[in-house]
Amino acid sequence: MIINRSFIYRIYLTKKQKENFRKIFEKNVFLFNLLLKIRKKQMNNENYENIFIKDLVKEYKELSNGNLLAYISTYHNVDIIIKKYKNGYINGFPKDKNIDKYPKKLHFNIKTTFYLNENKTRIFISKIGNFKIRYHRKIPNNSYIRNIIIEEKLDNEFYLNIGISENHIKTDTEVKKLVGLDYSSTSLFVTSDNERGDQYLVREFLTNKIVNIQKKMQNCVLNSKNYLKLKHKLRKLHQKIANKREFYLHRACNDLLIKFDLIATETLSLTNIASHHKLGKHTYSNAYNKFLSFLNYKSILNDKIFIKIPQFYPSTKICSNCGKIKKIMYLDDRMYQCECGFICNRDLNAAINIRNKGLDIFHNNIKKDKIKAFNCIWQNNNVGKRRLKM
Repeated sequence: MIINRSFIYRIYLTKKQKENFRKIFEKNVFLFNLLLKIRKKQMNNENYENIFIKDLVKEYKELSNGNLLAYISTYHNVDIIIKKYKNGYINGFPKDKNIDKYPKKLHFNIKTTFYLNENKTRIFISKIGNFKIRYHRKIPNNSYIRNIIIEEKLDNEFYLNIGISENHIKTDTEVKKLVGLDYSSTSLFVTSDNERGDQYLVREFLTNKIVNIQKKMQNCVLNSKNYLKLKHKLRKLHQKIANKREFYLHRACNDLLIKFDLIATETLSLTNIASHHKLGKHTYSNAYNKFLSFLNYKSILNDKIFIKIPQFYPSTKICSNCGKIKKIMYLDDRMYQCECGFICNRDLNAAINIRNKGLDIFHNNIKKDKIKAFNCIWQNNNVGKRRLKM
């Protein structure tokens, strides 16, 4: 089984490397915006032709003395974005990139190799260059590099993102403990064992500082020195909040995977939940989709089972005691009351139903795998008998 992962490291560039990075980034932004304009004209005229980068480099002076590998990767990225737009995954035609906005990224979609020095303080990447690095995580040996991203998150803060493909040998796990997770805007999730994820939330962290800086920015002249200083401080605060949120999401995933062998969750469209005037801020600050993506890849690495329930499964309307389905259930109804006399918390009842449905899906998949294996054995035996008759 092949797993795609990414390893992010802090790198420290010299003055020349920083200047080269910013020059190449500006040229890539120009190429990205140029390719979008060309593709838009082609879509209007219904003539979708291939674009040759070497011809564009000859035509435009802004693309001279650039990195060809970075140009090829931007070309592929534009094609991917336009395919998403055509298939309806993006609302409206993609917008042009802005040079001044962070994070600034350079993509290299190539298969390369790397090696470290003896002290593991410098990394040497073929076809790209060498950088001073803080190497805190080991990349597995049975893997190869898919792509590399050099990123400037803040002013003079550079990171190296190494995307790898790893061959993972999956082992069969015995399901002894299982749990269902129901999404809660006030406490991230509620488990089927009536445990809440309040301890993993990041709320009201550095909010007073952010409000004070925003008030000062209102009194400053736009793009003045003081305005840009305050903007840099504001970016740093938001980055701290994002780092802390990711830390607690990783911690929540690790705690769940240590306790349980099977984890079942519901599939939600968080945009519909965020459109509610009271729940928008909490849904975006919880980062529940990121939490599910962490759970997904960590469960594969730890040989645990992660199951997503179908989107339109009525987990909140079903009674976990008798199985009856309520026709109407409002958001204000925080307690579930059934005709059979069962009274339970709404989120707890939904979590129990999610757990039961996840177990059913798991058993059905096992039966399908056994039938497939039996069919393969039967076909092989029949082929052997036919050959003997021949």
